[in-house]
Amino acid sequence: MTAAHAHGKWVGVCGELAGEADAVPMLVGLGVDELSMNAPAIPRVKEIVRALDYGAAQARAQAALALEDPDAVRAVFKTPSQP
Repeated sequence: MTAAHAHGKWVGVCGELAGEADAVPMLVGLGVDELSMNAPAIPRVKEIVRALDYGAAQARAQAALALEDPDAVRAVFKTPSQP
């Protein structure tokens, strides 16, 4: 993201990942500028983004980058409301 932003480029994520509740804080924390998803996912994602502590999301994203196991990354971002 840093390189893209340094050149005046925005970064977007489209598709299922952009609308996945557990992924939204990670994507925002990584600095993604735009999330594009199917219409039914929009209200939930807006709710998540509005409630997000950006500084905490950034810290969690940076911690997740140091992890080697995908399950460990998912655990860092698992929302309490999700099973």
